Amino acid sequence: MAQRFPDRNLPAFAVGIGLNSGDAVIGNIGSPTRMEFTAIGDTVNLASRLEGMTKEIGCAILASEATIVAAGNAVICGRSEVIQVKGREEAVRVFEVLELKARG
Repeated sequence: MAQRFPDRNLPAFAVGIGLNSGDAVIGNIGSPTRMEFTAIGDTVNLASRLEGMTKEIGCAILASEATIVAAGNAVICGRSEVIQVKGREEAVRVFEVLELKARG
């Protein structure tokens, strides 16, 4: 932002990304008067919770174990933790995503 808008004196900000893999309901949801394309379900809820944990854990991208397993060896991970997230009884193993490996 500082490079694109140098004259605006904007405050610094960071964006966190939460990744989770699994089943979800995706599509137009709502009534005929208020329809919205969205995704819902436990998979989506956990991804949202992980996004919210990125600042607390101190990483930009936080992925669930399910996502790391699904990605195979395509992801380079940093640290791993087992965390408790709001709305879930069981703890979740999460991984800091550092980068994607180049395809060979």
